[in-house]
Amino acid sequence: MAELPDNPYAAPATTDAPTGAILRADGQELQDPRTLGWLAVGFLWLYAFCRIVFGWMEAGMSGLYMEDAAQSELPAVGTGLTFIGTVITFLMWTYRCSSNAWRLERMDTKPGMAVGSYFIPFYNLAGPCLAMREIIQVTYRHTDRKSIKGLVMHWWLGWVTFNLSSRFMQDSEYWWFPLACMTISAAFLTAIILNLGAAQSTIRAPLHLPDDGHSRLRHSPLPAIEAGLPLANLPRHKSHDAPVPEPKKKAAPSKPHPNAPVPRRPEAEGETPPP
Repeated sequence: MAELPDNPYAAPATTDAPTGAILRADGQELQDPRTLGWLAVGFLWLYAFCRIVFGWMEAGMSGLYMEDAAQSELPAVGTGLTFIGTVITFLMWTYRCSSNAWRLERMDTKPGMAVGSYFIPFYNLAGPCLAMREIIQVTYRHTDRKSIKGLVMHWWLGWVTFNLSSRFMQDSEYWWFPLACMTISAAFLTAIILNLGAAQSTIRAPLHLPDDGHSRLRHSPLPAIEAGLPLANLPRHKSHDAPVPEPKKKAAPSKPHPNAPVPRRPEAEGETPPP
């Protein structure tokens, strides 16, 4: 029995998601934010751990006070370094996610403003929360996942409460309350980072294909879309492979010769012919 030839319309056997740039058939390019997300989560929880340990030592509940002043400053130095790492990686992740959402749709908040909103006085009380909600709304409109828009408010309320309470309760008997708010906020932020990064990494279906006659796909893109593969891996026609046919011109109707006899219409019954 003769073997059947390979189906040219079949999708490739592997369905592993490529790392790095996620190419789309409409020419846009989305950057995978998952690596930056994991770095931001790691620094975030290191910072939370250092803040908890440092607050515990300041409250005098651990008995780990050191006589040497240089050694007693080690927790503060570690907290400062982990805070800088958290800020840098989180802002880089925010810019990448906002840029991806901006390529999907034109948002009210640009990627630069999504990052700069954290540094504008008074506006930073609500601006970052609104920017994050818009990024999530635009991203999840292009996926079939359940939106995580509700997590943003819990994260932001915990973060604002932590910053306000740490100014007034740090040296009181309720020193643990700001740290509890920070831990809750970090948990919600971790869920946002991981879910939003996973959602953006799965967006591969094209928004539209330019109908210019030269960029049409040689094979049907439906199997690749169902397999979750980027359409940029499929071959495309080059300009010299499939020239665009010119439309056929209709022939102009021929005019009768001026000396040609005029045809006479048939005479009806009972009608006298003209002399």
